Formats: sequence, C-alpha cells, structure tokens
Amino acid sequence: TLVGNFGNFIAIAGISLMIDYLPMLPVQILLTNILTDLPLVTVAGDAVDEGELLQPKKFNIRELAFIGIFLGSVSSFFDFAYFGLHRSQSPETVQTLWFLFSVMTELALIYSIRSRLPFWKASRPGIWLVAVTGLTMVLAAALPFIGAGREIFHFIAPSARQFLVVALLALGYFAATEAVKLTYGRFFKTETSSA
Repeated sequence: TLVGNFGNFIAIAGISLMIDYLPMLPVQILLTNILTDLPLVTVAGDAVDEGELLQPKKFNIRELAFIGIFLGSVSSFFDFAYFGLHRSQSPETVQTLWFLFSVMTELALIYSIRSRLPFWKASRPGIWLVAVTGLTMVLAAALPFIGAGREIFHFIAPSARQFLVVALLALGYFAATEAVKLTYGRFFKTETSSA
C-alpha cells in the first residue's frame, strides 16, 4: 500500500499541474483504494517462503522506507509513461484507463513484493489471495461497461486496443518492479531467506 500510494501520489500531483482537469476523480481514487485493499485482507493467510520462517525477523523501518522509495519511483515512472501515451485522449478516457491501470499495477505489486525471491521462485500464493485478486480485477474491468460504473464513477467503456495497451504497460510495470526488487536485494544485501 505504501509503495503504490507513494508512486500514485507523486504522479497525480505532478500530472495535475500539466492538465486543466483532474487526472482521476476523487470517487475514482476512493474506488481504486477500496478495490486494491480487498486482496490485502487475505495476505495474513498467504503462503510464506520457508526461509522466512527459519528465524524471527526484526521490523526494519529504514529498509521499508528505502524499498518504498525505490518501488514508488518505479510506480511514478509508469504513471507518467501512462499519461504520456494517453495525454491526447479525452478526460473521461484518461480517468477510466488510469483507474484500470492503477488497479492492475497495485494488484501486480502484491505478487511482486510478497517475497524477496523472484516471483517464479517464490512460494505459491494462497488460494484466497488468488481468488480475491481475480475477483477484484474482474470487477474493475467490468465497471466501465455497466450503468453503475458510468453513472456513479463517470467511467466510459474503453476499446479493446486501449485495454490491451494498459494491460501491456501494467505487465511492463510488473517486470520493472521485479527487476528493482531483485537489484535492491543484491546491492543492499537485505536479509534473504538463506539467512
């Protein structure tokens, strides 16, 4: 939550200075936060890498702050990249697609930072995390196409091409987050599962 919100806050603040409309409406930001917090409820019951259980871990606020800044910067970079790709679109399109992009990236972030290991070597995520994440993504993707999503949240239905561009950008974000996480772990020698 810290990483995703840090990056989004910087991007929304910066981009708001470049355009004459809100890049995301307050009701859309609140919806994004509610939807992306749902899977976090299941994290307490998620599977953990065996190495993490070998010895008690100390809460390291310094490490949390550093990784938050590094990964938050990745988030901001991709938010600015999103805006660069969509700045010529209508405000409603920018807001709708940014909502979808924000949900996708925050859900992807959960799967990246749930382990210090590369995601393909980490323990399998718990069934509840996968189920609630999937449900959240389906709900977020459906909202721009239903009446309540249009009336309450002011979304418009994106085209298949627009959705694909946002999904590919979110995939790039996930890859970049993994790369930064692993590089950070190598250079700063954080506690690893072999400790």
